[in-house]
Amino acid sequence: MACMLCGYEKSEKLFNVKDADFSSKEYALVKCNNCDLISIEPKLDPEEIRKYYESSYQDESGAKFKSVYEAMEGAFKASRAKYIMKFKKEGVILDVGCGRGEVIGKLAELGWEAHGCELSEKIALKARQNKKLKIYTECFEDVKFKPEYFDAITLWHVLEHVHDPKTYIKRIYDILKKDGVLILEVPNISSWQARLFQANWFHLDAPRHYYHFSSKTLKRLLMDTGFNVKNMNSFSFEYGPFSVLQSLLNSMGFTHDLLYGMLMKSSPILKQKKLAIEKLLTVLLIPFLSVISLVFAYFEALFKGGAVIRVAAEKKI
Repeated sequence: MACMLCGYEKSEKLFNVKDADFSSKEYALVKCNNCDLISIEPKLDPEEIRKYYESSYQDESGAKFKSVYEAMEGAFKASRAKYIMKFKKEGVILDVGCGRGEVIGKLAELGWEAHGCELSEKIALKARQNKKLKIYTECFEDVKFKPEYFDAITLWHVLEHVHDPKTYIKRIYDILKKDGVLILEVPNISSWQARLFQANWFHLDAPRHYYHFSSKTLKRLLMDTGFNVKNMNSFSFEYGPFSVLQSLLNSMGFTHDLLYGMLMKSSPILKQKKLAIEKLLTVLLIPFLSVISLVFAYFEALFKGGAVIRVAAEKKI
């Protein structure tokens, strides 16, 4: 199979990763021998992968997590809106994978013309309660957008789920204005925590994550599709500490991603009574491991090896 990024046909297997939805399936993580892009094999086709989103993402209300963590999510979404405003103060924005529209809803209140793509009809209904938002439920590739229409386009933890990221970014280039900005965030496969925990790293999320980017491979993808990187950082209070915490628990032999499943409103893990003792032990360990996780996440980000890569990019002129 030729590499999506460089076309090279030779790769090496790194290790096997567990199915994130608690089944016995395993997938291989492979690295291109030329450009170092890391991807999962086999990649499930659209029909097969759909059940992974239906079973363990948002519930009917569009909420992904239980109430305490949902409250924190609101603060994280506000932080994303502030980041966008650093590069564009007003205009027309498209958020691909917008969920309930929290980020673009905040921008709409500030006068932006706000558009969002959300494949789930149930979640899109929640977003459409805000009459200021224009929500599309078709695949991003199928929506008929005008050329060079948007001032800003955002992909928050979307690109790693895309079967053909290069074609995806090329489409974004076509509908972004000449002075527009693309803002995206993905897990960082070259982070300290990814290197340390390897197959136990929380953000592998097999089989939903088709690709795993480093700053090197993400920069190459953007440059190859007509963009210059304007800003790049790897700090995330939203993802960094929790990712270390869950990866530590995975490494200690607990059921893979158990804590994450416990925090979700809809997850296969909630139905497994045999895990009662593991759940209790997890709760007891959280205070101690949280301190370790916060310190680790702070220092990895300080040395540019944080859990995520957040990029703001502009079109080459």
